Amino acid sequence: MRLLITGNLGYIGTELTSYLKKKYKKYYLVGYDTGFFKKNLIKSNKHSYFSKVDHQINKDIRKISKKDLSNIDAVIHLAALSNDPIGKKYHRLTKSINLESSKNLFKQSCQKKVKKFIFASSCSVYGLGGNKSKIESSSLSPLTDYAKSKINFEKYVQKSKKKIEFTGLRYSTACGISSRIRLDLVLNDFVASALINNKIELLSKGDAWRPLIDVYDMCRSIDWAIHRTGKKNIIVNVGKNSNNIKIINLAKKVQKYFPKLKLVINKKALSDKRSYKVDFSFFKKIAPRYQPIKTLDQTIIELKKFLKNKNIKKKFRESNLIRLRKLDNLQKKKQISKNLFWIHNGN
Repeated sequence: MRLLITGNLGYIGTELTSYLKKKYKKYYLVGYDTGFFKKNLIKSNKHSYFSKVDHQINKDIRKISKKDLSNIDAVIHLAALSNDPIGKKYHRLTKSINLESSKNLFKQSCQKKVKKFIFASSCSVYGLGGNKSKIESSSLSPLTDYAKSKINFEKYVQKSKKKIEFTGLRYSTACGISSRIRLDLVLNDFVASALINNKIELLSKGDAWRPLIDVYDMCRSIDWAIHRTGKKNIIVNVGKNSNNIKIINLAKKVQKYFPKLKLVINKKALSDKRSYKVDFSFFKKIAPRYQPIKTLDQTIIELKKFLKNKNIKKKFRESNLIRLRKLDNLQKKKQISKNLFWIHNGN
């Protein structure tokens, strides 16, 4: 099988390529990535910038061509401007990259007769969700440009009536170790702050709900999507019910593993409107052998061990391990333009 993985040099893509190559040695993997985060490797091992794939395409997703999709059996679409702060700063580009480029990729995949299209969506499409668990047919209330781009692409595919098999994976908030770690994700941030600064400071009341999923379990869900049979179009919440947790309780869970940790709660802060509790019963029904196996406690322990002795800066929120900071730094060095195209690629 020949797979094209967009965003293969990112937080999830790096681990996915390793997972697939280890499990399916005869699969031919094509990586497609603009390369903004390729040098974010912090794991000192045999990884190269283009590790694990059989062929690497170094291009912006906005410039993908039919040639790039030649002889591809399945597209795994991870590439995106990947969080709310980036979406807020790059409002127009979030629509261009996350939505319009995804539409173009989907169209060209159909024209090239790609058999499967797997899309990394997000549970953030539920937005202002309240305390009632959201199922796939629940009303949607996306609050950010990132979330809106995800749901608008889902809607586009549903209206297209193309013959390609489509799997939309509405992921819980990602967490866990990756050779290209991100520290702008809530649990990763908490563990890094606890380890380096011995303090977690909540910027809200901490009463918002979030479902979480380890990167390893995200890879397993993509494995399921690649090999699944049955219904042509599926959109499914991916995670497990026991990993729905309020932010304050997540911080307290981290605190268990750092006895001297200082937990600071800003009781005068406003509640985070982005609050959603999600029901994963449908995923459990259709993918029983691919259910998440990592508990939040396991992920915390693994993150603590992984980040220890990795020379993470005390002010890590200003480092390249934060996606927005990395893009800002590339612009300051005049390596990328305001439209996020390479000017000078510092390979």
